[in-house]
Amino acid sequence: MVIIRQQSEFVISGDIEQIKAELAKESSDEPDKNESGVFLGKFYLEIAWKNGEELCVPGWDVRLSGNHIRVNLPPVGVCFFKNEDEELYDAIISYITHIAKEELKKI
Repeated sequence: MVIIRQQSEFVISGDIEQIKAELAKESSDEPDKNESGVFLGKFYLEIAWKNGEELCVPGWDVRLSGNHIRVNLPPVGVCFFKNEDEELYDAIISYITHIAKEELKKI
């Protein structure tokens, strides 16, 4: 079993006016892969395994492109996930996306 938890509360630290403008854009069902989007903030999490080991992960950039949340991997050269950990990676992206969407509702 693995537990994913936030190191600190996710706070939208990007430019609020740019974020509102991005939210107002008409968006397609698929995000534009060529557009970097608008910076929302950094998400800091840690992973805890049932054996008591913990891993603090460097901040993940969270961006908004239309109505799509994008989570950028930690800096190049930092890799925590191997092929067999794809489910963990997917769970992390889902978790971050959910938290970011909840914070966007507050704007």
